[in-house]
Amino acid sequence: MGGIRKNPTSSIRRGLDYQDCWAIKLLIEWIENPKKYRWIRFETVPVEAERPNKFFLDDIVASDAEGNYHLYQIKHRQNPDSGKLQLSDLLEREKNKKGELKDSLIMKWFSSYFNLKETGGGITQASLVTNAIPDEELRQHILNNKINIDNIRKEDPNVYEEIERQLGDNTKISTFFSEFNFIFCEESVEELEATLKDHLLKEIRLTEDGVNNLFLNVHKESRKSEIEDITYDKVLAWCEFDRPRHLDQNFEVPNDFQIFDDAHHEATVRELRDPQGGIKVFYGKPGSGKSTYLAKLSEILKNSGIFCINHHYYISNADPEFNERLDSDRVKEALKAEFKIPELEELLGDLAHKNSLNIPLREYIRQLASSYSKKGKPFVLIVDGLDHVPRYADKEELLDLLNEISLLAPGYWLILGTQESASEYFPQIIFDHCPETKWIEVEGLDRDSIQEIIEYNDANLCLPQNELQMDELIDKIIEVTDKSPLVLRYTLNQLKNRAGTRIVTAYDCHDLIPYSGDIEQYYQRLWRSIPAEAQTIANLLASVNIRFIEEQLLDLLPCVIHEPHKISESCQAISHLLKNEHHKVLPYHSSFEQFITSTKEYQIQRISLKKKILAWLNNSAYEDLAWAEAKILSYELGDPGPLLSIDESWLIEALCHPRENRLITTQLARAAEAAFKQQEFGLALKFSRANDYLRDAAGHTEVRDLIWRQAFESGKRDGGDYDLKSLNASRIYSIAHFADKMGYEDLLQAALEQLREMHNARPDYSLDDGLPPELPLNSIKTLTLKRDHQVSNAYRYISQFVDRGWSGRLLEVYVTELLRTEQFLKIDELYNCLSPGEKGLILNCLARYDLVTKGSRYLDLILRSGASETTCLLYLFLRDEPTQFIPPLPEHRDLAGMQTKLDLKIWGKIRDVFTDAFIVGMLYGLYNRNSEISTWIEKASSDMMLSTMAEVYSAGLATASLLQAPEPADYSLIISDLNRIEIPDGQSYNDKRRLTSGLKNSLPEILEIIYLITLSREETPLLCINDLNNILSGNIYSRNDLLEYLTLRNRQILDDEAYDWFIYEKKAELEEKVDLFHERAKEYALLSKLSTIHSDKEHSGYFLRQAARNFVGYGYHKDMYLNEVLDTIKVCYTVNPKVAMECLREVIPLIEHVGEYTDSDNTRYFPGYLADFLANVDKQTLFNYYLTKTDENDWNLAETIFNSIVRSLSFDDIDKGIATTAIDRYSFRSLESLSEENHLAKEVLDDIQEFFGPIDHSERDTSSHIPYNTPEMDYSTVSPELLIAQLKTLEEPWDQAKNLAGWLRYWLERPEGNKREIRSVANRIIKESPRRYIFTEALDLLYPLEYQFDSNRAFEYACQAQSDSGNWYTYGGREEELKQRWDFIKARYPERYLEFFATSIRMTATWYRSEVRYFVPIPRSVEFFALFDEVESIEKITRASVEFARFLMADLELSDPIWTTPHETDNLDILFSRLLWPGPLVRERAATAISLLLRASPEKETIFWRLLQWLHDQKLESIIAIGLLPILRAAREQPEGVAYIQMQYIVEHLPCTSLVIETLVAEIAVALNQSTTLKPCRSTIPEVPPGFKPPDYFNRTIRTLLPQIYADIGKGIQDKSQIDFVTRWAYTSEDLNKRYGIKEGFDDVNYYGNVHSPILTGMSTTASEVHRSSFLRVLQYYWDREMIPEEIFRHYTYMTLPIDLSFWRVRPGRAPVWWPGIKEDLQEGIDLINAEIRNAVTQLIRKEGGFRVLALEGAVRPSTGWNDDLASRMTVVGFAYEVTGDNIPEPASLGMSPLHSPYVTLDPLKSQHPFNILEQPDEHNQMGHALIVRGDLILYPLVTRLETLSVNLWQWYRGYHLPFALSSDISEGLHMHTDETCWYYKAGESVVARGQDWLEGLKERYKPKYEVPHGTYLEIDTDYLTEYLNRNNCKLGYILEINHYYREKSYSDPQMLKNTEFLGIEQEILRLDTSEDTV
Repeated sequence: MGGIRKNPTSSIRRGLDYQDCWAIKLLIEWIENPKKYRWIRFETVPVEAERPNKFFLDDIVASDAEGNYHLYQIKHRQNPDSGKLQLSDLLEREKNKKGELKDSLIMKWFSSYFNLKETGGGITQASLVTNAIPDEELRQHILNNKINIDNIRKEDPNVYEEIERQLGDNTKISTFFSEFNFIFCEESVEELEATLKDHLLKEIRLTEDGVNNLFLNVHKESRKSEIEDITYDKVLAWCEFDRPRHLDQNFEVPNDFQIFDDAHHEATVRELRDPQGGIKVFYGKPGSGKSTYLAKLSEILKNSGIFCINHHYYISNADPEFNERLDSDRVKEALKAEFKIPELEELLGDLAHKNSLNIPLREYIRQLASSYSKKGKPFVLIVDGLDHVPRYADKEELLDLLNEISLLAPGYWLILGTQESASEYFPQIIFDHCPETKWIEVEGLDRDSIQEIIEYNDANLCLPQNELQMDELIDKIIEVTDKSPLVLRYTLNQLKNRAGTRIVTAYDCHDLIPYSGDIEQYYQRLWRSIPAEAQTIANLLASVNIRFIEEQLLDLLPCVIHEPHKISESCQAISHLLKNEHHKVLPYHSSFEQFITSTKEYQIQRISLKKKILAWLNNSAYEDLAWAEAKILSYELGDPGPLLSIDESWLIEALCHPRENRLITTQLARAAEAAFKQQEFGLALKFSRANDYLRDAAGHTEVRDLIWRQAFESGKRDGGDYDLKSLNASRIYSIAHFADKMGYEDLLQAALEQLREMHNARPDYSLDDGLPPELPLNSIKTLTLKRDHQVSNAYRYISQFVDRGWSGRLLEVYVTELLRTEQFLKIDELYNCLSPGEKGLILNCLARYDLVTKGSRYLDLILRSGASETTCLLYLFLRDEPTQFIPPLPEHRDLAGMQTKLDLKIWGKIRDVFTDAFIVGMLYGLYNRNSEISTWIEKASSDMMLSTMAEVYSAGLATASLLQAPEPADYSLIISDLNRIEIPDGQSYNDKRRLTSGLKNSLPEILEIIYLITLSREETPLLCINDLNNILSGNIYSRNDLLEYLTLRNRQILDDEAYDWFIYEKKAELEEKVDLFHERAKEYALLSKLSTIHSDKEHSGYFLRQAARNFVGYGYHKDMYLNEVLDTIKVCYTVNPKVAMECLREVIPLIEHVGEYTDSDNTRYFPGYLADFLANVDKQTLFNYYLTKTDENDWNLAETIFNSIVRSLSFDDIDKGIATTAIDRYSFRSLESLSEENHLAKEVLDDIQEFFGPIDHSERDTSSHIPYNTPEMDYSTVSPELLIAQLKTLEEPWDQAKNLAGWLRYWLERPEGNKREIRSVANRIIKESPRRYIFTEALDLLYPLEYQFDSNRAFEYACQAQSDSGNWYTYGGREEELKQRWDFIKARYPERYLEFFATSIRMTATWYRSEVRYFVPIPRSVEFFALFDEVESIEKITRASVEFARFLMADLELSDPIWTTPHETDNLDILFSRLLWPGPLVRERAATAISLLLRASPEKETIFWRLLQWLHDQKLESIIAIGLLPILRAAREQPEGVAYIQMQYIVEHLPCTSLVIETLVAEIAVALNQSTTLKPCRSTIPEVPPGFKPPDYFNRTIRTLLPQIYADIGKGIQDKSQIDFVTRWAYTSEDLNKRYGIKEGFDDVNYYGNVHSPILTGMSTTASEVHRSSFLRVLQYYWDREMIPEEIFRHYTYMTLPIDLSFWRVRPGRAPVWWPGIKEDLQEGIDLINAEIRNAVTQLIRKEGGFRVLALEGAVRPSTGWNDDLASRMTVVGFAYEVTGDNIPEPASLGMSPLHSPYVTLDPLKSQHPFNILEQPDEHNQMGHALIVRGDLILYPLVTRLETLSVNLWQWYRGYHLPFALSSDISEGLHMHTDETCWYYKAGESVVARGQDWLEGLKERYKPKYEVPHGTYLEIDTDYLTEYLNRNNCKLGYILEINHYYREKSYSDPQMLKNTEFLGIEQEILRLDTSEDTV
């Protein structure tokens, strides 16, 4: 066992941390070897273990790929060095409470090992893991983590004999010790945690957030009471692993491609085969063919077995990924995706399973290069088109990538392809290792290559047959093209246009424009040669970013060129310069497009052409094109109006059309840009946010595709309008299906080609849930539509997925689609090439097809095959072809625990098992073999799987019985049988979840079987309303499950009446229900589909629109937008309170319900933020908010709101009273903060701490921040001229950036620094470095310096610092730098603040992506505008933010919460409400504060009358009693101060009375010295109706929301008096709730806490008071009927008061300095702690002086302060004794005496003041033993415990440790008194004894059953005691009891280690008893 430091359970808690660390160690191994495990669990027992409660290898259990177990038992020692582990420790057998020997650790592990192994559980390894250090004796027996049992047998036979005695079987002993691992001397928790974090960061390359998230989730998982599987995907999610995405690198190489120079090429390939590696640069002019050549080179290298990866910066003009392709981060990601493929896993080594996000690309390159180099092979990376980056994006994107990939490593070849213009961006390493003299210019083709291209004749020319003519033609073409591949293409196409079908000769080339080596000159000459109209066509194509299809272009041209013949001539003249790619007309080469845009004609015509295109769009039939482009074109022409008119309806229409997502987001982005540039910042915010939400919503793939398909299929769209490259596989299939229906063969072929390309891009199949992914599933469905496809190809495609387990499902899909499309011959062909198992799969499909079509097409085949599949057997029965074979019922042992044994990926197997079981049950019933099923069920055990199977079999039998009846089968009856299936409770929540999921998934299959049977019987298989109700009445299927089933097979299943009823119910449900928006979107989309199935177009359209609205609704997870809106409103309030409050009222309903439409992960804090705002602007509403939430029992939120109230207090008298109740964690900390500036708050804080002691609610630092270690230079030695060289010595750009900032800070702070030189070198570095490698800190240091030299550059630096810091985002950057930057702008550039805003926003966008994205950040934007008094913009942005928030609510109608309705409340209402706060300490503080106000406030009379009104409004007796307590205390403490109080006023305001109320009123009258004539008015209760039973809520809450004693009393009265007390109590509670509209407190138990979190001791809520008052009324009921004795009635009635009045006036003190504790240097062990406490107590009781301690009880003082967990308690009780012999009993045998007995209480029958135990000593009634005789020891109690008649909830700590008093014998003749600090006894005028208690920072909440910082003690005058003992011939002895609390498991109940012993008994007789008791 681990040692103990700080407190006795710290080792146990650290042990749990150690277990977490070891688990993470296993998870790391799993990450690095994904195939190692199937799952890992904590604190679990393998299903095969026969005795789960006796399994002790359960700390961590893993199941490997073979299904075998890895078992780990983790033991941690806090201080392993202080006591080494001995073999005897492992063999030690302790005794239990009965004195029986318990199993040793070795016995536990041994029995667990064979418990599992002998019941079929395979074990790969079982291990003890501990940081304990074995002693030398044990160490010598350990070898390779095994204990050598043979050595022990030979060298230590006594030990072996003990092992043999404990374990028994020698063979098993040998097996166990040869296989069980004993892993000693592992690292400590701290060392292990540091090692793991270091490994995760440096090796696996997680982010810090990923590391922390992993540790946090393991911590949570290991402490769950419900065990769940940890899967590989779950681990990756916890680690926040990235999944890099590919980019399409498919650069099309023409079929007739020819290599530019064979010699160069062959030399290049030879060189690239050299594994030494290097760098090569290919350059050439535009059109030289370098990109095509590099693409071909890549293909050649790959085909020759060389690993080659390429990135093309340019693929084509129609590339949808063009912008992504230029972004360096995106390129790196795509290259990593190319590397992280299964084929490279071995070569990547450790990198294969590391988080690529945090790993530089160069590390992957180095690793692959190294691996290939070792194999003697090269690795080639080709990057082409570098010149495109600075042309179309930022040069920094190119610089960044080149810096990352330009390195030298053996085995690595880097090949760059570019125009010469990009070489200026090359890093020096390229020039160093590949000088320009070695660059290879791609100049053109040789004659042979040109001849081959011409002869290949891709242009389809009519070539001459004459060899001479052919040679002349080739020579002429070479002359004209100068061997340029691009011009060759132009020339051949031009010749085709000229010659048409006639033979082409050299003559045709005479007037062709020759190419002379300069492409631009060629284009200029060409340009001058073509008609003006042809130029116009070219200008038209270049003027807009629209890719026209040929049909559109021909329709457009007449609007530009008015003479038809000129259109055809111009098209002919330019056609050779164009190409048709994916049906789009494009410039053939990008160089031509660049040329066009540089011409004078283009510049002149551009605007005019755009206008004509816009006019044509607005009037054309191409609605989709007009929708996508017209608004953007209008904006480019200067009219932003159309874009700015985009609104919600436009977006919803776009989604319902459905438009391409890319086209929607493009227009939203341009609309945001337009609004931003118009300074319509409110609109810009809405557009940019809509764009963000639409992008984010796309992550809900299932919902997105569901809406898209429904929109597409119901919208009658032309599938050809879509860019297939932008669609996923599911949508491509929808288009292919449409193409098949419409006969669009080209479109179908295009769909297949796109799916093929998606396969070529290596899709990510890592998220494997056991079902085929969308791509293969839709590929096979699409292939089936191609009627001429080859079956063998389809089968080969399916077979490649056998290993993944998907082939069976894909085969079923293929066959189903063949049947649907009636391709019956292909079915026959397929069947003949299948395996027997595969044939069975498709036979089921064929049988179902026949049943659906009511045919027998496949009857003969199924008969011939001898099919044994269940569906086939049922089919044969229905076709009157009975079979002799019915599947045998499975062996019970094969099914038992199946749900646990199955991998998570194949849960579907459970579904199939249940479906087959239902059919088998039917078959046995149909063939009259019911008895066999019945026998099987009888023999089934209680195993969860077997029990569920028994239920399914029974349902199958019942269905068969109904089918055999002569009348038509009734669906309702069948469904009723299905609904009877219940999943029994079992060992694991996970198991139940699996079974429930499997059963739920089988239900559609079962219903389908029933449908098919009904169909075959010529019946109408439609469900009616009654059927639906029956389905929904079960435990398995919900309305949403049913909705999915109704739309599953796309056919009508409901009759019309049922359909109308169902959609009405669902529609009403969705209108009322507040739920996650993506879930609502899914439901609406399915409803739309259901309506389409039922030909209900109106509802289909309505539901689809609602689906779209909800699809872009508020995010369900960590969506902070509402918080940003609230912060924006706060800023707006500072400039226009009226607008701000209007906006706030709009937002409040959204915040009120935020926990319902989000997962509350981060959004649960929003109501608290709202309360903070209200505290500053509307205290009235804040008070209403708080009071409403307390009325609703929303205690967590109410506590948060109260914190805001505390911060709003002005600290008048009433506010002080409120503040004294601020003892919860957060409001107390707020009070502490306020006290630093407000002396009145400080007074309140001091008063709280004077009462409770010094409270410490400070946050403990639990962060796991892991600093990034940056190499840091000595700045003092680096002068400006040396800086650049010094920075270059640092490899990482981030290190360079950080040191630049550090260097600037150092030198700018020193007067000797030359500011000009500093500025000069810093500017140079910034100019030459990629922007991402310049830290904001450096810019913030530079711009003030730069302002002295260059104002514009300083402005630019300030803009860049603002953007790069992330300061525009709410949580980005540092506030201090932000303020300085804005102040700088205001002071230096006050006229340019809008420019600063726009520039920095634009720069912020480009910091994260290549394209500019305009947005309006909130609240930062309004904070910025507030600095410049830009009130109008603030108002517009605020209103827009609120309007957009309302838009995000979709169709939800959220009403204003009741607390926003004006209602007069004030701080006194808040104070009175605190009387009913759940925390009893708060109630007491509130009552005390009101008492003080009643006697000392200037407004005390008003307060009194308000309190009376509050009393009058109460309905419950227990609450009325609480309200009287402040009055009573005020009257008792200062009667003269409350002389204004008249008893008649109190009596008049009492709505009812009880015995307690009447007693309190009498006490008040006595205190005021007034008489009272209170007439009892006790409530009656209704009679209990027959059959009423106490509801579960009541049974649960009387034990949680009331002290346990109430439930015990109720049961006790019931048992003794034979009256149904509890039932009457429950009914009375329900009656009170209904009568007064009191809501059940559903948040009560949650607020109370649980075994894993601190609990609110003594919590009393509204539900508590209902139960308490009902308890009073039922007592009264039975007393009135003389059914219980008066003593019982009074005793239990008095118990309901929460405070004893006499103890109320005694304030606890602080712990005396002598209070025993644990020393700082105490290291380890319960025994050592006990000895330390014993020594301290012994010294204390022997201490000489006037007074000595006679008794004490309380928490042991910890060495680290009272704020730590307190897990040890001590009780010391003195007694007088006599010894008559040697037979001294064991201390524990004395039971409760004398530790807790006798006790003193008041007689409820006789006492006139039953709530004043300390003030009624004459009425004390001592109970318990006055004399104790055990053996030869006689004990005389000297002390008693004080037990009040009231349950002292308000001072519950005094119930933890009951106060002491003197026993009646020793106190005879003494007088008992009290004051504010203690209770004491006097003899005459001398104090002879005193009792006191103390608190040391008491808090509201503590862990269950642990100690609290409280203690009580009784001191007595030494002389008085001595005289008493002498007089009675007795001696003084003590009994000491020490309790230590701990948990074996984090979620288990606390256990207690108890040690009891005598102290001070003479004859040196000392007995020790140690036992374990469950607390």
